[in-house]
Amino acid sequence: MLGHKIPAYIYGKSNIVRLVLLLPYLVLHFYFSYQEKERLLRLLEEDRAEAANKLSKD
Repeated sequence: MLGHKIPAYIYGKSNIVRLVLLLPYLVLHFYFSYQEKERLLRLLEEDRAEAANKLSKD
């Protein structure tokens, strides 16, 4: 493994540009999907609490 060289095309300018452009996009995608999941879980818990309150009042 130590004798192997990393191919030059991996460090090509176009690959670095792709990495620079795609990395923030992927980070934002995961961030917003996490926020959406948290929002949906919060709504689910609120609905569950409302249902429990309705059952206890009846």
